[in-house]
Amino acid sequence: MRQWGLAAAAALCLLLAACAAPEEAETVETEVSVLGEAAELIEEETLLTVDGRKVPAWRYLYWLAFTCDQIQDRCKEANTVLDWNAPVDSGTLSDYAKQQALADAVLYATVENWAETYGCALGAEEQAAVETEWEAEAEAAGGEEACLAALAYQGLDRARWEVLTETGQLYAKLCQLYEAQEGPFQPSAPQPVGITVDRLLVAAGEDRDAARERIAEFFSQLNTAEDSAAAFTALAAASDDPAGPRTFTPGDGMFLAPLEEAALSLEPGQFSGIIESEEGFSILLRLNGTDDAALEKEPSIGFDDALQAAAESAVVELAAAYGKINPAVFSKSLQTIRSTRGLSSS
Repeated sequence: MRQWGLAAAAALCLLLAACAAPEEAETVETEVSVLGEAAELIEEETLLTVDGRKVPAWRYLYWLAFTCDQIQDRCKEANTVLDWNAPVDSGTLSDYAKQQALADAVLYATVENWAETYGCALGAEEQAAVETEWEAEAEAAGGEEACLAALAYQGLDRARWEVLTETGQLYAKLCQLYEAQEGPFQPSAPQPVGITVDRLLVAAGEDRDAARERIAEFFSQLNTAEDSAAAFTALAAASDDPAGPRTFTPGDGMFLAPLEEAALSLEPGQFSGIIESEEGFSILLRLNGTDDAALEKEPSIGFDDALQAAAESAVVELAAAYGKINPAVFSKSLQTIRSTRGLSSS
């Protein structure tokens, strides 16, 4: 599937080129029916749905016309005969055109789905900017009539131009929020991945006071030892908890609440004070190690990659009419209709 950045750039270039001032503006029909007529489809009928969003035929056919025009232009530049049945990686050249147009249509719909899901809408200033951009395009083309005539070559009118332009602005707004990690794209709180501790335990048994005195002796030995870590390891191995070092995550139930709270407060290499619980008296040692990283963030990917992945995993349902579309027939018919109506790309 074509990356969004390339597709968006191509669309913007296309729209700008479509409104370029012709040398001599001729009076032409500007009704938008060339796409549907070439494909023998009703342009406003739903041709596909993307995660439930209905996509009218004209939006798919717009991208199909764009892709077919690109293929023809490349053949002319290479001075080669266009063969729609020529083999390519995805089948034939005709298959490629059809699949590429579908990829672009799905990507546009995914942008709109994201905007709707995340409550990202164009504000008053952004909507006004669309109007301003249209006025600039019309002026550059030598007037609104000339601009509409150029757009009609691609099967667009002003309303459709605005649809594509607003989707492009939604893309830009979503991208800005994503990169700034704002709004719906605020990163989730980092999650603990595991804390490794060793425990020195003196079980309360039948004589809790004796156990308290014994743990106090151990605590004193740790504080006076030249190598407190080595002393802790030796004492813990001979204590009532021979399990040795273990890794836990908060809330997993491995330790009682007082022990878990104490472990979370320790720095690597630090041991706790005496912690009393129902089972007896404990001292914890927080260990160093790669699995002691207190927090871990999910790996981040770029906005275009995230959008691309969403588009590729989208549920796409195609109407029966989609299977009848033949890019070779469509392209040839489109060229004939454009010529008959006096439509020009420049």
